[in-house]
Amino acid sequence: MEDDTDVEQLRWVSGMLLGALFALLPLILGRYDVQRTLIVSAIAAAAVLPFWRHVGSGLNRRIALVPLLELIVGPALVALWFSVNAIPVFIGAYVCAVSAIRYTTRWRN
Repeated sequence: MEDDTDVEQLRWVSGMLLGALFALLPLILGRYDVQRTLIVSAIAAAAVLPFWRHVGSGLNRRIALVPLLELIVGPALVALWFSVNAIPVFIGAYVCAVSAIRYTTRWRN
């Protein structure tokens, strides 16, 4: 049982790192500025907070559709509001937020 916990923790730490790198990719490449990166990241994290327990769960409940729709519609909305470069920022921040919450609460599917 101990090995499963270590693997799960490693998975969520990896998710945090990869999500953060993906979110910072437009900033690193010089295609986006710091202020907009922080705003879009905050929007993505705030959008997933109420529904983070349903991310990755089966779609047999209606509430589980909300985070899926957020992940589908959210990038399109931030692209309209900000620019196309905001799409990887939103997706990366979404993944990073979910991974960070799951790591700190040690919640598993």
